This record gives sequence, C-alpha cells and structure tokens, in this order.
Amino acid sequence: MNQDNLNREEDTINRPENSSPNDQMHMEILNSVMESILIVDNDNRIVFCNPVLYELFEVELEENLTGRNFLDFVSRDHWDIVNNQTNKRIEGESSRYELEIVTAKNNRKTALLSVVPRKDEQGKTTGAIATIADITERKRMELELADSENRFRDVALCSADWVWEIDALGKYTFCSDNVIRLIGYSASEVLGKTPFYFMTDEEAKKISREFRSIALNKSNIVDMENKILDKDGNIHIVLTNGVPVFGKNGEFLGYRGVDRDITDQIKADEELNNALKATKTILESVPFGIMIISRDKRIISANRVATELLGSESEELEGHICHDFICPTEIG
Repeated sequence: MNQDNLNREEDTINRPENSSPNDQMHMEILNSVMESILIVDNDNRIVFCNPVLYELFEVELEENLTGRNFLDFVSRDHWDIVNNQTNKRIEGESSRYELEIVTAKNNRKTALLSVVPRKDEQGKTTGAIATIADITERKRMELELADSENRFRDVALCSADWVWEIDALGKYTFCSDNVIRLIGYSASEVLGKTPFYFMTDEEAKKISREFRSIALNKSNIVDMENKILDKDGNIHIVLTNGVPVFGKNGEFLGYRGVDRDITDQIKADEELNNALKATKTILESVPFGIMIISRDKRIISANRVATELLGSESEELEGHICHDFICPTEIG
C-alpha cells in the first residue's frame, strides 16, 4: 500500500460520521499530532483516533478502530477506573490518570491520560477527548529507582554505621535511625542540618574547606577523618566516605555516604603505640642485647646493644630471618 492510499485510508477510518468541513479540518490537525488522540462517546466506543494511537495499541492501520470499545485495550484490573472516570466526565469533570493498556499483541503498557468532556452545541456531554502518553519506560525507571532506594534504606537499617544523604546545600535529607547510637540525636533531629552543625568551630572550618574542594569537583569522599560532637558534648572520631548523586539530567543533587565511628580504634592504636614506645624505652635501657622475634623467626625489633653487637642498624635487621645474623648453624 503506498503512502497516498494509506493517508486516504487513515482519513476514512478516523473521520467521525456526519462531520462538517470544519470538523474535517480539525481531524486533519489531530491526525498530524505526535501524541495519541482519542475521542469516545459516553459508552467508551471509539469515535475518532489518530494514527499514533494505532501504534500505541499495536493495531495495523488497515483495521478500523472506530466503533471498538476503548475497554478492549484496557487491563481488566483497570476497568473500574475507566468506568468511574466516565461517570465523572458525564458530569463535566476533567482529569488525569494512569491506566494499564493491553495492546493487540498482548503487550502491557502504562499510559497517562489527560481527559476532558466532549459536549454538543447544547452543552450536553456526549463523550470525552483524551490525549494518551506512553509512560511505560518512565514508570519502569521510576520503579527501578524506588527499588534501588528501598535496597539502600534496607542496607542502612542493617548497617552499624551511620548512613546518610545530603542535598546540594550540604543539608541532611536522609539519616539512618542508628545515628542515635553514635551521637545521641534522633534521625529527625539531624535532618535539615549540615554535618558542620555537629562539629566544633575549629573542626567545622577545617572540614568545610576539605569538603568544599571535593564538592566543587564532584569527587568521591574517601576516608575523610573528622571529629563530631554527640548530644552530651563528647568527641567522636568518624571516617566519612561518600559518592556524589546526580539527577536524571545530570544535575548535582548532593552526596550519599556513610560515617563510621573509629574512636575506639583510634584510642586502641594510640594505646598500642604508647605501649610500644614504653617497651622500646625499657629495651634501650638494658645493658645487654635484646631482639624481639616473630613466630616465623623474623626480627621485629632490636635494641641499641644488639645492633652494635651485630654491626647493623635496627632498620637493616627488621623483617629478616634471625638466623641470617645469629646462630646460623641452627637453621632448619
């Protein structure tokens, strides 16, 4: 079938009965619109539809949809929605709503309808005029996003760390409930505040400079160590990691990340370092050589007397097998 014959067939299929020349001109305009156009009577029988609707319903143009019931292409689960909307239309109301469409090829699509009453010259409602947008892909993306956000929040609830989101202004928009275990504030008390609210003035100035540099480049936050105050004024050392969040159009929305309380770890490391320093001081004070050797016979450290006896610096001994320097005949 050539294009001229197809256009004539479309015109014949889609022109309402007893239409005037003026109506025909309007139909030609509607046929050229890129969005699906549908006109139905009060019984939801199709009076007019443009070629785009045939694509939406996956119907060949050779078929004539005029006279078919619109419900033939609506999921049975949504028939009540259509009937309720039809009653509203008869009363003169306009509306926007979503429906699940079932195409001629039995594919399911999500459609957004914008519907207004169609009235005759006496003002009586004779049906409805609707534009129909295929939003299947948009709904799929929305569902995937919602699923992703739900998974994120599930992880946040299970995590012992403080999971958070901040907007482009640095204000908390999401905060996991376990923040109360870290700093004594509830999630609702944290929302709307910035991280710097929970720092001393000195710490806030320092970290804000670091964060500003990171945010300007939309870079990841990697192991940023900072100090925050809990509700009682106690200092907690936290390790912050986060990633930038962008909208569907690439606009910067903020950051999403996690804070881990490493206060106990830092204290343990300090205590260990102090113990090692004290041990080293004691070892250096004795008048004979001492070496500390690991289970796999490697030298961990040696005091000054031992290094002098062996003629090597401590750094040269550390990590080597002890038999390289002492009792070589006992190897094995």
